[in-house]
Amino acid sequence: MTIVNGRTYRFINVYRKGYGLNIYGTGASDIKGGQNVCLYSESPTDPMQQWEIEERGSNGYRLHAVPKPSYVLDCSDGSISTSYKNNAHMCAETGTTDVDCAVEFEYVGGNQVRIHLGQKGLCLTATTVAENDAELSNNISTSAALRGGKEGRGNVYWKTPADEGSMTWKKQCWEVIEVGDGTDPDPEPGSDPIDPPSNIESVNIMQRLFLVKISARI
Repeated sequence: MTIVNGRTYRFINVYRKGYGLNIYGTGASDIKGGQNVCLYSESPTDPMQQWEIEERGSNGYRLHAVPKPSYVLDCSDGSISTSYKNNAHMCAETGTTDVDCAVEFEYVGGNQVRIHLGQKGLCLTATTVAENDAELSNNISTSAALRGGKEGRGNVYWKTPADEGSMTWKKQCWEVIEVGDGTDPDPEPGSDPIDPPSNIESVNIMQRLFLVKISARI
């Protein structure tokens, strides 16, 4: 499939089958800066699992929360005590930059993608601990919770891309399901298709990720 700018999608984790990318809470009033993003039993009618695509030119794409389009999926810088560094959380679109929230889609076959935070060389990843809807948390204050330990079951975070075929790689793959026209974020995005990358573009993405890794080690 081709992800289209301006349309709304759900993302279901490939490894954690039956669990979707979800904003912690039940509605728009719960969405605020630092609100946790986690796995939750997937539902085609749950607006907290619906994300609208906004093109950001060469920087990639932002994922807007359908219940509250002024908020986007973001990467924590660690400044919020309840959202450990590299945690996946929500942020007001005016309070972040594309470095922390603009993603690139790597098509890995069929209707599955990996979601890369291209400028940081990180990939959206499900936790290693089995999800439990009754044990989700909005307080990801430690590295253990970040990775799904105590108070972090079902968490989602940003991690270095894993090798293809590995268990972590599967946790970084997401099934994409379109849920309709969605709700226009502000500003309203266009409606141009986001074409799957060519082989050359895929290589370029991985080269950028490699350079980010090298820079981090220097």
